[in-house]
Amino acid sequence: MVEICISVVGEVAAKVTGCLLDSITRQFGYLFNYRRNITDFNQQIYSLDRARERLQIDVDAANRQGDEIYPHVQEWLTYVEGIIQNRDDINQDEKKASKSCFYLKSRYRLSKQAKKDAVEIAAKINEARDFGDRVFYRPPSTFVLPFISSSSFKDYEALESRESTFNQIMEALRNEEMRMIGVWGMGGVGKTTLVKQVAK
Repeated sequence: MVEICISVVGEVAAKVTGCLLDSITRQFGYLFNYRRNITDFNQQIYSLDRARERLQIDVDAANRQGDEIYPHVQEWLTYVEGIIQNRDDINQDEKKASKSCFYLKSRYRLSKQAKKDAVEIAAKINEARDFGDRVFYRPPSTFVLPFISSSSFKDYEALESRESTFNQIMEALRNEEMRMIGVWGMGGVGKTTLVKQVAK
């Protein structure tokens, strides 16, 4: 019975000692790996900033086209701006800490923060890669396109078939991949009148 108790106490003591040593090693690791943690943090920030710039190009192009940006992309950009601001704060704190009497304490705190933030930044970079082509979408048309009324032109009567042709032309104009639109038909069917209405 005593042997079993000694055995159990030994195992528990070994586990507790192992946990304590791991914790102590990790805490001292922040001090010993200070420069590496700060460097890794700054490299991750650089990569994040490049990912933000690439994404911002797509967002700007989508805005020029009148497309809507997905909310999660906009939230990502806003969050990243905060992280980049945090970099400036950490770098300023590092400069102040090197002049402080409590250098080890500041070094420990900054190293721990930089390591934690570097992991978070790596996740944000992967999230940006996952966006792929899903940065923006074309919003559905919520307005009714105006069409030629019979009072607009002398002796002209608006026909339902012309309205559908007009709507098709307007949709084609919104398509960024469409480079040229042709309107053809027999003389006197209203091609010029249709194009004038599209120009409005």
